[in-house]
Amino acid sequence: MAGGPRYGMVKWWTAYRRTNGLRTDVISPYHGHHVRSLAKNFGHKMTHKVTDNFVDAAPGLLGALAVYMWGDYEYQRAQESVWP
Repeated sequence: MAGGPRYGMVKWWTAYRRTNGLRTDVISPYHGHHVRSLAKNFGHKMTHKVTDNFVDAAPGLLGALAVYMWGDYEYQRAQESVWP
């Protein structure tokens, strides 16, 4: 087989079912356990994400909280002005 795949690979390929172009499994160990890698050290990962992004997210969250509180205050004031 000059110019073709090695004999060991041909033997390996013939041992498995063909998938007609649809990839159902990979050989790489980095693609093995998707959900397990998400759940591993979940608390540490979430703490790390919150502390790293606090400076970016805090102004927007504080602004949204201020608008919510102001709107609630104005709504209550408008409701109380109608009371007898």
